[in-house]
Amino acid sequence: MRLARIVFNPIVGCFLVLMLVVFSVADAQQASETTEEILEKLKAKLSLSTQVETKELEEIIRVGQAGYERISKIPDYSCLLIKHERVEGRLGGYQYMFLKIRHEQKEGDKITVPFSVYVKFLKPVSIKDREVIYVKGKNQGDVIARRGGRRNPHMTVQLDPKSPLAMSGQRYPITQIGFLSLVSELLGAMKKEKAGDGLAVRVYQNAKLNDRKCTHYELLHTKHVPGQEYQKAQLFVDDELRVPVYFASYAWPEKEGDEPVLLEEYTYTRLKLNIGLTDKDFDPKNPEYGFKEIEDLPPDASPE
Repeated sequence: MRLARIVFNPIVGCFLVLMLVVFSVADAQQASETTEEILEKLKAKLSLSTQVETKELEEIIRVGQAGYERISKIPDYSCLLIKHERVEGRLGGYQYMFLKIRHEQKEGDKITVPFSVYVKFLKPVSIKDREVIYVKGKNQGDVIARRGGRRNPHMTVQLDPKSPLAMSGQRYPITQIGFLSLVSELLGAMKKEKAGDGLAVRVYQNAKLNDRKCTHYELLHTKHVPGQEYQKAQLFVDDELRVPVYFASYAWPEKEGDEPVLLEEYTYTRLKLNIGLTDKDFDPKNPEYGFKEIEDLPPDASPE
């Protein structure tokens, strides 16, 4: 959440191995006996920090689908997201934001509830109180955004979510945020991931994040393959909620022996699932929000 643009690349390949291992193991208790046996073998092997082979990847894909089905049954959630991203080669500061997310729901082939997102930025001061709403299929596919910050804080505009202004300071667009869309794309991208090449996964039980019990997964590439952008990734999964609550990925350093270079880091806290979000939560006219009438963007519009 990662706040994530899901496009297959080496970093996503790293994350997808972790995510599908997580959801595969997490669903063991609800799976068939055959699947349970597969998962126990996978977990035991990965705990030994061994190289991930093709057979393991195929098994993870197969049981990862069960994890996707479980997540699809979570209608909505809210959380505090703390993110730290490298954008265009520069590592920015931490951003704190409150999120509301509602998954798409269908009756047969008819969409009864569209995928919906509300974001309110809490820190830093330069973007404090910025609000963004995205509802799939509405507003010509655009986001409705309130500027926030210190200059014209109530200015409200309609933007293409992938426009330079909407993407300023962000690694990924808002349209692809959330657990469900992430895992869906990972399942598709998983088939492109190549096993071997020094790829290893370590599993640490009884980890803690924000005083909650988690399982910590660490993925490492033990040798640098040409074109490979990342060296390691870390993922924490809440043992009770069975959803990811922390993710970070690191690039290979320029000089051998130096520390890996942080690319992106996301922490999900104060997570609440199944809270009964309604259309009002994704309506700019909600009196609890600060949106005003939509204005035309001035020629010199800037994000801050």
